Amino acid sequence: MRLIDLDQKIIVPIKDDMAETVYEVQMTVGQFFDEFLEGNKPEIVEAVPVEWLKGLMLSTEDDVDKVEFAWIMREWKSEQKEQEAQDG
Repeated sequence: MRLIDLDQKIIVPIKDDMAETVYEVQMTVGQFFDEFLEGNKPEIVEAVPVEWLKGLMLSTEDDVDKVEFAWIMREWKSEQKEQEAQDG
């Protein structure tokens, strides 16, 4: 599974056929789904950013915590490789 940040800002090109112009609008990914893909909003799940976990792992001095973080990171990398293999 891959997750996206619905708050991520994107630039969307808009073509106005009546005025024969193209302009850009900045919006979030969530706003894009609401505006252009009504009824197709992705499932919202809680997620922990990998970079945040890496920071915790590097900042902890507890050896048990380091081992646990290392296990989490190995599992995450394994899942990433499986996903890449499925995607081709």
